[in-house]
Amino acid sequence: MGLIVALVVAGLWEGDSIATAQSGCASLGAVSPDNTALVADCEALLWARNRLEGDARLNWLVSTPIEDWEGVEIYGSPPRVVSISLVRKGLTGTIPNELGNLSSLEWLDLGSNQLSGQIPTELSNLSNLRALWLDRNELSGQIPTELSNLSNLEWLDLRDNQLSGQIPTQLGNLSNLKWLDLAENELSGAIPNQLSNLPNLTWLSLSYNQISGQIPNQLGNLSNLTELWLWGNQLSGTIPTQLGNLSNLEWLDLAENELSGAIPTELGDLSNLEWLNLRHNQLSGTIPNQLRNLSSLRMLDLSWNELSGQIPPELGNLSELAWLYLNSNHLTGCIPETLRDVQYNDLYQLSLPFCDPQSLGPPDVSMVWVGDPMVRIDSPIQVTATFSEPVFGFTIDDVSVVNGSAGSFVGSDGDSTYTFDVTPNAIGDVTVDIAAGVAADADDNGNTAAVQLSLGIPYDDDGNGEISRDEVITAIGDYLFNGALSRDHVIALIGLYLFG
Repeated sequence: MGLIVALVVAGLWEGDSIATAQSGCASLGAVSPDNTALVADCEALLWARNRLEGDARLNWLVSTPIEDWEGVEIYGSPPRVVSISLVRKGLTGTIPNELGNLSSLEWLDLGSNQLSGQIPTELSNLSNLRALWLDRNELSGQIPTELSNLSNLEWLDLRDNQLSGQIPTQLGNLSNLKWLDLAENELSGAIPNQLSNLPNLTWLSLSYNQISGQIPNQLGNLSNLTELWLWGNQLSGTIPTQLGNLSNLEWLDLAENELSGAIPTELGDLSNLEWLNLRHNQLSGTIPNQLRNLSSLRMLDLSWNELSGQIPPELGNLSELAWLYLNSNHLTGCIPETLRDVQYNDLYQLSLPFCDPQSLGPPDVSMVWVGDPMVRIDSPIQVTATFSEPVFGFTIDDVSVVNGSAGSFVGSDGDSTYTFDVTPNAIGDVTVDIAAGVAADADDNGNTAAVQLSLGIPYDDDGNGEISRDEVITAIGDYLFNGALSRDHVIALIGLYLFG
């Protein structure tokens, strides 16, 4: 009998009667026998202790007042166990089922230990639980769908374990959830659309798993979200434009996936965004000018994609920007001088020059006919337009042609030389114009107007739309004696005279 008493006092008795342990909690100083509910809490913790601690040692003893038990908080009237916090206690056991009997428990934090095994479904009995932190352990198996019964849960952190299987769609029923972190596990399958049903969610991290499929458009409904971490998965498809609706978002990390398509211009609506990481995907197109609206942005990483075109000079207006990474893309043109002062950057890896800081005025543009243009209706003539520095925003719609049409445009944002064809469509003078302000340089200066390019057909003197014998003779004279026309011009005019 003395041995039994000693074991009970030490809190190690695991005999055949729970009543013995209960009697020890009530009679040996741990709790008052008048508080039967707290006696039950004490009993549950005593039976849980050995499996929980493993190689560690907790001072959960029947001879020690429960208020002094390590990591245990008592509160309420009558007092109950409301919180267990055993962070970094070297626990090497498993999570005991008996913890599910603590009916008043609101906070359970077993993070940063070496706990193994599965998450007990009995934890779903903790109807008052507001926070469940099991992060940084060695837990395995699937996430129990029964956790969706925790209707008061606000924080669920299971990151950095060895959990597998799919994310339970039932987690979308946790309407009070503010924090969901499942990162650094072995989870697979798609992101459940049901997560968009969590109206109070502020933090969502699913990073560094094996999650595949597309990012659900419905995530754009999480209006209170401030952090979205999806990096290091196998996500594919395009970035949903609906993410631009997340007006409270501060951190967006979609790096190291298989995302493709253009960067949505709608991301420029995220006025509170401080961190945008899209590194190491397959994104294409240009860097949206709308990113200039991200006035709070501190970090922008677009490296290791398939982006092309020029770096928008407006990025230099982001006064809070401290980290900028753009390497391993297909960017052209020059680097805006205003980005030189970004504290941490990889601009030296781009093999692009900085834009001329002295080039503060508008870029000039000139045009020339390529080769020896022949005056022939419906026969295209190539034109080269050369700007004095790289520009962006110049398209075929900016070329104005009289008595003809323009097409076959070649060139892209960040180029300084563009080519296009001009096709005469009637007898008469063909003129080509590029107006002022249709393109801009890296400092957002609009171009000056080009000197008009013209190709005269001055031989229709009577204006009747036909080439006469006298007009051909005049053209031959200009060719032979004045050098005003080429042989090919004359041949073309003779052809028009003879065959129309």
